[in-house]
Order: sequence, then C-alpha cells, then structure tokens
Amino acid sequence: MHHAEIKLAASALWGHARRADEERNHHDFDEERDRRIGDPQALTASCRQARRGLVTRAMLTELVEFVAAAREAYVPAIVAAIVTSAKDVLITARKDGQPPWGFVTGEVELGEDPDDAAIREVKEETGLEVRVIGHLGERDHPATGRHVIYILAKPVRGTKVFVGDSDELADVRWAGFTEADDLMPGM
Repeated sequence: MHHAEIKLAASALWGHARRADEERNHHDFDEERDRRIGDPQALTASCRQARRGLVTRAMLTELVEFVAAAREAYVPAIVAAIVTSAKDVLITARKDGQPPWGFVTGEVELGEDPDDAAIREVKEETGLEVRVIGHLGERDHPATGRHVIYILAKPVRGTKVFVGDSDELADVRWAGFTEADDLMPGM
C-alpha cells in the first residue's frame, strides 16, 4: 500500500474516536496506535517499543484487509465524454452494438479523478487529446444502475481521430448534432 492509501484507509477505519472521553472525533494511524498501546508511563521503554511493534503490525494487517475489501466492493462510476469541436460531436460505434452508437465512455479507476478518466478514455479510444471544460451532470443509468458522469471536453490540438480500441469499437467519428441525434435516439 502507498502512504496515501494508508492515510485514507486509516481515516476511514479509525476516523471516529472509540472512546467517549476523547475530545477529538478523528484520529490517524499514529494516534490509534498510541491509544492501543496504552499509558506509556506504565511500561518500560523496551516493553513500550515491543508493544508498539506488535500493535503496528496488527494495525497494518487490519488496513490491508480493509483496503482489499473496499477494492473488492468497489463498483466504478462510468464517465461519458461529450467531446465537441468545429467538426461537431465525437461519437463511437461499439462492436457489440450495446448501444450501437454513443459517446466515449469508460470506467473511473479506483482513486482516479473523473476528469482524468475522461481524458484518458478519449485518448485511449480515439487518439484525441482533450481538456475538460465542464460537467453536464450525473445520474444512475436506468438500464444498468451504474453511476454515469457526463463530462464536456474540447480537443487540445487537432481533431484527427482513429479507433484506438479495436476490441471494443468498430468506428470513431465526428457527427453533426442532427446525425448524432438520429444515431443515438434520446441523446
């Protein structure tokens, strides 16, 4: 686990104090470890050091198990990148036809910002470099139940596109808004 993962997991796991007499309701890894060790005055230096090692190992085990369970339970959101330019709107045709035509979409990886996921997916699927200019909205998709984040983007330089993911996509192209609406009813 990375340091940032440890801090985040510790905050999630021990974010609320377990004792009513503690003034703060949040503590980090070190504070939780010290709480578990107990009164340092009641222990000799070598006993305190040994107990600190045992408690630290036990807490790291808890964190690893907590992170593994969180990763297993993680259902990533989907980003849909609506990329527009002077050439109109970028659309993709899926090989499996589900749906036949749509915007560039993909899963947000664990710990990834949705804007970064949209930029990455557009680059991977079309070769186009884009910048995010706004969010159009979010919803839970009525057919799949997956959370979808709609992100508006513009090309950074150039508008040349190609099928970057030939396993998933049959076509990538710019379409006028009327044509896109015909190909993607209810867009």
